[in-house]
Formats: sequence, structure tokens, C-alpha cells
Amino acid sequence: MTFRIHRSENEAAYFGDRGIYRFDAPMRLTGRQRYGTCYLAQSPVGAFLEALGEINPLTTAHIDERVISELTPSQPYRIADLTHDSVVGNYGIFGDLSAGDDYALTQEWGAALQQVGFEGVQYHASHHPKLDEMSIALFGPPGVNWSLLQYLKDDGEPEPIYRSLLEEMRSRFEMRVIPATSLAK
Repeated sequence: MTFRIHRSENEAAYFGDRGIYRFDAPMRLTGRQRYGTCYLAQSPVGAFLEALGEINPLTTAHIDERVISELTPSQPYRIADLTHDSVVGNYGIFGDLSAGDDYALTQEWGAALQQVGFEGVQYHASHHPKLDEMSIALFGPPGVNWSLLQYLKDDGEPEPIYRSLLEEMRSRFEMRVIPATSLAK
């Protein structure tokens, strides 16, 4: 089971190819080489931190325009685990792929892993201060791909971000959500 927080007007199974996020396909790839990336978290907390952790101040408008989706892969995927201790000695991979700012480097690693048959990478969520949360960047054709992911629940609908998650973010991370109208004053 994985989680994704996204804007309510967007599909949860969207695989973006803008080349601006951590494991997106590098812009140098064109045509059939080009792939999309769907970013997922292994917990609601991880999804919240990755989607909203950098927004400050965080307002009710930011929350209200987003939903949380509980998704599961439609089949087993071959995922490169960049969090396993062995990647240091075997591949010279360090924490900078999870938390560093050099997206050109992470995109090249993602492309290399995708080209040798991996369908995604697991990495530490960079917005968690202890890097305790895990994220997955799943690779697939650009666009909406319901053939690769499906809703965990039968109704096939995302849900509003639940109050208990907001409370957990407030108590654990001291994140506060302020009314959007207070910014206009």
C-alpha cells in the first residue's frame, strides 16, 4: 500500500515527465526513451511531508485543494532499493540521492536504473528531518496510467486529507495550518 497527496483535479496515477523532480526522466531523453514518474510514499505522513512540507505558511487553501489517495501497484514491480546498506559498497550510492539538491545526478541515476530494467526506486523522503519515511518513484509511460496503479479501496476515489493526519503533522512536526484569509490581512 502506498499513499499520494495530490491536487483534487489531478489523477492519482499520473506519471509526470517535466524533468523537474528528483527521479524524473532527464530532459535529454526523447521519444520512446522518455518515461514518466509517479511519486508515492509508504505512509500518509511521508506523502504529506513530500507534497506539502516545503509550503510555509501552510494554509487551509493548500489543504482543501488536495486529496489523499491510497494506492497499490497493479502488479509486482522491480524496485531499486536505494536505502539498503549494500548500495554504498556495491554502487557508491550515498544519502545525497535521497536528500541532495543535485537533481541532474538523481535523474541520471533514475534513468540508468530504468534502462537496466528497474521499474522504480525506493528512497528516503527528503522532507523528513530524520529521513525515516520511505518514498517510491515509480516509472511508467508519461500521463495517467491506471494500468500500473489502482485504488486500494473499492470505490476508486481519493479522500480529503483527514483531520487525524493534520493533527499528527501538528503534534509531531509542529506544522500549523492557518486560514487562507489571514494572509490577506
